[in-house]
Amino acid sequence: MNSSAMSADLRKKYEPQESKLQTQNQEIETLKKQLQDAGPNVSDLDRQNRMRIIDDKTKSLQRSAQDLQASEQQDGQETFQKVGQKVFDVMVTYAQGQGFGLVLDASQQNSGVLWPSPQSDITKVVVDAYNTKFRNSGARQRSIRSRSARDARRHQNPAASPVGSAETLQAAFLMV
Repeated sequence: MNSSAMSADLRKKYEPQESKLQTQNQEIETLKKQLQDAGPNVSDLDRQNRMRIIDDKTKSLQRSAQDLQASEQQDGQETFQKVGQKVFDVMVTYAQGQGFGLVLDASQQNSGVLWPSPQSDITKVVVDAYNTKFRNSGARQRSIRSRSARDARRHQNPAASPVGSAETLQAAFLMV
């Protein structure tokens, strides 16, 4: 399963809670409209009570939205870490099998790698090995794409892939 499917799984998990938040928001908007439509026909005490109810519901909605966002982020990070650990294990196995003494992570801007030779980039090989290993296993697993393929898609359609999300695993490995 690719990163889009992972994202879809997480979205599906949280759809009921997001729907509940939308319903709460609609309720608040309805109460605001009712208060506005009532105009001067509402006593000051009734107006204050309605405003307090709206304020309480708004605060509750905000807390629920923050809790939901935190849960979504945590699940996304956990998924990212699981996939990352599996990619790391595949990379180590590949590097040991090839007799490499060192593999550098050049995906970060401050990695210390000033210029890598294209022949030293083993990212595609590691990603292909990961996808082959977990696509062929009986368990439901996740596949990933190499950074170069993801970057090419992003340049074609910047909205097609999320930047900095848990679904996007940056991998750029260099053999030494």
